[in-house]
Amino acid sequence: MGAFGTLKLAGQFVFLSAVLHLVAFVMTGFVPIGWWMLAVAVFYTGLSMGLTRGMRALGYAVFVLLLIGIVGGLIQVGSVPVPDWSIWAIIAADLLAVLNLFVALWKPKSV
Repeated sequence: MGAFGTLKLAGQFVFLSAVLHLVAFVMTGFVPIGWWMLAVAVFYTGLSMGLTRGMRALGYAVFVLLLIGIVGGLIQVGSVPVPDWSIWAIIAADLLAVLNLFVALWKPKSV
């Protein structure tokens, strides 16, 4: 993995979140929320590809999307047929991505 606070590492954490969404999809028994998890997994995979290639403008959008996703995950804990541990793992991966994006996008420029 790359150095902390880089777009590349943020993209890797977004990809980890995508994989965890895929695991959640399989574990749900293919109920409707599971299909939503699959769609998010595919979407996050695309976002991670852009971030690992250093697309800074994409980073700002992903930052906001992940914050929304974290809130959505917190709302779902205990209320959907997805195991709570997998939701918490997704939230953790999203938080790590958000922290990396925050540092990468708002660190002062070198002189």
